[in-house]
Amino acid sequence: MPLTLTVRGDAPHGAAELALSLSGAAVFDTVVELASSPKNVAQAVSIPMPGPFADSVLTVTAAIRDAIGNVSRAVTDSFPAFGSAVPEITILAPGNLATFPIGDSILVRARIADRTGIARVSMRGVAVRQDSASDTRIVTRFNERTIEFPQPPAVALPRDTTIVRFLIPVPDTASESVQIIVEAEDSLGFVAESVVNIGVGGPRVEIRSPANGSRVQAGGTLVVQAFAVDRGSGIDSMKVMLSGVQDSIFVWKNLASPDSVRRDTSFVVGPNPGILAISARAWSRAGHEGSTAAPVEIEVVNTQVADTEAPRVGLTVTTPERVELDDSIQVRLVAEDQGTAGLRRVGVLMIALPDTTALAPDTLVIDEVFASPRTGQVDRTFHVRLADFPFSDTGTVRMPRRFTLQIHAFAVDTAGNVGANTAAALAAGPATRVNVGATVIRPDTAGYVAEGSSGLQRVVTGVVGNSVTLPSGGAIAHSVVDAGRQMLYLSNLSRNRVEVLNLATNSFMSPIQVGSEPWGMFMSADNDTLIVANSGGTNISFVDLTTMREHTARRLLTPNAALFEVKSSVSNGLIRYEGLFYDFSDRPQFIAQDAHGRLLYSTKPTGTAQQGTIRFVELAGGGGPESYILYNMQAVQQAENTYAIANIDSLVIIPAAETDYQVELFDHVPGNSALILRSGPNTLEAAVDVLRTLGSDIAVHAGAWVPENVGLSDTTYIATAGDRSYIAFGEGGVGIGARIMLWSANDAAISNQITVADIVSNASEQVLGLGLDSNGRIGVARGTESTYFFS
Repeated sequence: MPLTLTVRGDAPHGAAELALSLSGAAVFDTVVELASSPKNVAQAVSIPMPGPFADSVLTVTAAIRDAIGNVSRAVTDSFPAFGSAVPEITILAPGNLATFPIGDSILVRARIADRTGIARVSMRGVAVRQDSASDTRIVTRFNERTIEFPQPPAVALPRDTTIVRFLIPVPDTASESVQIIVEAEDSLGFVAESVVNIGVGGPRVEIRSPANGSRVQAGGTLVVQAFAVDRGSGIDSMKVMLSGVQDSIFVWKNLASPDSVRRDTSFVVGPNPGILAISARAWSRAGHEGSTAAPVEIEVVNTQVADTEAPRVGLTVTTPERVELDDSIQVRLVAEDQGTAGLRRVGVLMIALPDTTALAPDTLVIDEVFASPRTGQVDRTFHVRLADFPFSDTGTVRMPRRFTLQIHAFAVDTAGNVGANTAAALAAGPATRVNVGATVIRPDTAGYVAEGSSGLQRVVTGVVGNSVTLPSGGAIAHSVVDAGRQMLYLSNLSRNRVEVLNLATNSFMSPIQVGSEPWGMFMSADNDTLIVANSGGTNISFVDLTTMREHTARRLLTPNAALFEVKSSVSNGLIRYEGLFYDFSDRPQFIAQDAHGRLLYSTKPTGTAQQGTIRFVELAGGGGPESYILYNMQAVQQAENTYAIANIDSLVIIPAAETDYQVELFDHVPGNSALILRSGPNTLEAAVDVLRTLGSDIAVHAGAWVPENVGLSDTTYIATAGDRSYIAFGEGGVGIGARIMLWSANDAAISNQITVADIVSNASEQVLGLGLDSNGRIGVARGTESTYFFS
C-alpha cells in the first residue's frame, strides 16, 4: 500500500521544483516538476512502500526551488510507521491427521488475527495426486468458502475473530490425504495461509470424554466415551487405547453399525501419577481405517483434586401438540462434570401450569442417581406423562385443557456442585433447590431450577381417549360415529373431504371428496347416507355409505333467501311505500334431519354477511327441495302500517308522482325455481293475493322484522333427539344473543327461543355444545364454565 505525503510551501517568484527524500523503513528520493510555477504549493507525492516491515520511524526531507533558481531551506520531519505483518491463522478444527468418511462435510474452525483488520477469509480442501507419468495435479475435494467483510468506513474490520464453516465435499470416491487450507487477507493486502492434513476415506473418530487437559485422582473411576461415524458403509469395529502411566486396550468388534457408534468404557485409574494418553481407532465395514487426530491427555494425580466446578447440562424436549394423559413427553438431557468429582445425579424438574386458576400449578421431578461417580458426558432420555402429575389423580381435571410446561434440567456431582439449564447447549448455570415432597417419582426428594429462568416452555393440550394423526393434516370441523360400520367420519374443512377412520383397526381409509369446506354432518334415518354441509359454498352433499362416494347427482343447492319489509304511508291522499331488504349468510354450517325427513341447517356468519340463520328444506312432495329461513314471532315486532314478508324471491316498489305507488312481488313455484311467479304492479294487499292465487308460499306478518332475532351472530351448534322429534339449535354468541331454539318435527315450527341468560342467570355465558335425550324432553347445554340442563 503506498504512502501519500502532501508538501506545502510559498514561493513569491513561483515554484519550479519540489525535492523530497524519505529514509527509515523505506528509502525514497524524487524531484517533482511543478507546472505553471505556483506561488502557493500544495503537492501530494505517492511513495511505494515495501512488503511487510517492522515498526520504525520515517524521516522526510523536502525543499523547493523557485523559477529564478533560489532554493528554500530544507525542512525535515519524522513520524512513526507501524509495520504490517501477515495475518495470524490458527486452525482449531479439524485436527491434523484426523480422518473422515468419503462424502462427509468437514467443519472448519479457524482463528484469524491481524492488527490492521481482516478483509477476507477463504477455506478449501484439496488433494495432490500423481499419475503414472509422475505428473502431479491439484484436485478440489471440498468446495471453497469465502467470507468477505464489509469495507470501512461503513463497518470496522475485525482484528481478531473465529470463523466456523462447513466445507461441502465434491463427489469423489478416492481415499487419500487432503489439505484443508485457510487463507486470510488483511486490509493492506497482505495474505497468509495455514494448512492441516486430514485423511478422507476412513471413519471419523473422536474421544468425546474426558476433555483434554483434565485431571483425575489415582484410584478413581474414569469413563471414556469414544465415537466413530462412516455414513458410507457404517462401522465394523472400534478400539480405545491407553498409554503413558497406564496401558490398556478396549475393543468392540462386529458392531454392524449402519452409520455411527458410540461406546462408553470405565476403569480404575492409577495407581501411578503422570500423563495418561487416550486415543481411538475405528474400521468401517468397507475396510477403511480412521483414527483420532491426536490423543486426549489427562493428568493423574495422587492428591485429591479439589472440585468447585458445577456440571454442565443441556436439554431438548419433544412434545406433541395434543397429549393424552398416558402419552410420553420426551426430555433428553446431556450432562458432564467439568471438575474431577464425577456426576452423582442428573434429572429434570417440570412445572405444569393449567389454563385455569381452579387448578394449582404442580411440580414433578424425574431423575437418575448413579451407583458410582460418572465422568465424561452422560446422555439420558426421560419420559414424562401428564398422568405422573398428582393433580391428574384428583378426578377434578376436565379435559381437554391446555397446560404450560416449564422444564429445567439439572446435574449434581459428588462434590455437591449443581448446574442447571433450560437450553440445548451445555451450560453450568446457577441452580436453586426446590423441595417438592411427594410429587417426586424418583429416589431424591428435591429438584433444581435454573436461577432467573422460567424454564424451557412448551404449551400442550391434554386430552382423553386415543389420538390419531390425520394422514395429510387439515382442520376437523365435525365428527359423526357410524356404530354399525364401526367408522368415524370427520369433516376436513381445509381438505374439502370427509376423513374415514376405521374404529376397529384405528386406521384411516380412503377419504371421501365432497364440496368446499365441509363442516356439519348427519346420518340419514336408514344409516345409509351421510349428509354433509359444505360451508365454503352454497350446497349440501349426500354420501352413499355403501360405496363411500358422494352421490353427486343428489347434491343440493342452497340458494340465497332474504326477508323483506314494506312500510305504507299516505301523502297528499296518495299511497306511498318504502321497502327494506334483509340479507343473511347462505353458507351451510351444521345440519340435521328430523323425523319427517326435513333437513335443518344453520348458516355461518361471513365477512360480507355477518349474520347466519336457521333454515329447513322440504325434500318430500312432487316438486324439488325448497329452502326456508326459520323464525318465530319474536322475530316480528309491532310497527304501524308495516309488513314483514318472507318466502319470496324479490320485491320492487314502483314510484309515481301523481298516483299511488305500486308494488310488484316475485316468487317461484315451490320446489321448481324455474317457474317464476309475479304479481304484476299492484297495491301490496292485491299483490300478495295474486301471488297466493298463483301458488306462492309467501308469508306476510303485520309488523317489522327484528333482524337480530332472526340472524345468528356466531357458530350455531345442533343436537337431535334420539327419535328425531326435536332438533335444538344453540348459538355460540355472547350475551342476550346467545339462544337455544327447538324445532318440533310434528309441529313443523320452531319454539320461542330460550336465552342462555334465562337458563344460567349469566348474560355473558356462551353455548359451546348441546345434547337432547331420546325424545327431546330434556336438553343439556355446555357453556364455558359449567353444564346446564333445560326442558
